[in-house]
Amino acid sequence: MERTTESFVPNDYSLVQDYRNNNSGLILVTGPNMGGKSTYIRALGALACMAQIGSFVPAETCELVHPFSSILCRVGAGDAQQKGISTFMAEMLEASSILQALEYSNSSRNLVIIDELGRGTSTFDGFGLAWAISEYLVKRYMITNLSKEHSGGVVALFATHFHELTALEHSYPEIVKNCHVTAHKSDNAQQLTFLYEIMDGPCLESFGIQVAEMAHCPQSMIENAKRKAKELECFDYKFRSCEKNKKLKKDKDEKFMREFQSLPLKNVVSPEEKVRLVKSWLGDLTDT
Repeated sequence: MERTTESFVPNDYSLVQDYRNNNSGLILVTGPNMGGKSTYIRALGALACMAQIGSFVPAETCELVHPFSSILCRVGAGDAQQKGISTFMAEMLEASSILQALEYSNSSRNLVIIDELGRGTSTFDGFGLAWAISEYLVKRYMITNLSKEHSGGVVALFATHFHELTALEHSYPEIVKNCHVTAHKSDNAQQLTFLYEIMDGPCLESFGIQVAEMAHCPQSMIENAKRKAKELECFDYKFRSCEKNKKLKKDKDEKFMREFQSLPLKNVVSPEEKVRLVKSWLGDLTDT
């Protein structure tokens, strides 16, 4: 790789399956398009495979404490139209294959590499799936591995543009670690320079519009994209709708209780008459 590129920026890997000493089991990689996320996570799979077969490894130092019993990857995007499989369905099939393979693995050393997951569907569905799969790996094969409840074990790298996914580090600080590929944005935001260095912490920007500018898309379209992106940053329609529905339900419940308490049940001796009175009131509610 160094010979085929003018300048290759080397980066380090540290994936040790020792969660009690704050060594991460799941590394989430965020950052801009074309910033080097895919190169970083895929290279680890190639390096691990090369080391295990006794090949030369292009690194200053390399220590493979235990061989991996499997290297499971979900990378790239493609469909199989002749089989009726869409790009998104292909992603889900690959993710499902990884989870099933882990379920039947008797080894505590499995390397999982996921290069994007949840594309091809709505943002909410995609994020939900990406979060659920990540958390499934953590709970099923990382946390339980501490108490030996499950024989399998996983170390994983996950490259994603779902910035909300980085919150997993707060939920599982001993297992999940955020890192990002770096890029420098000029003061006028017109120039984007990729540095290809892996740094700790999440990156909360994907610089998609800047990449579109680099591809020389029409400037009017770029400006419109910036406007719409700005609007979406403040868009909380779903949240406001939920809050409005909660308030309407609360008001309706309070009205129901007030009207029920106002029924003259104390003045009625017969239980049958009380039932008739309540049924009549409920009937009036249904009519309204």
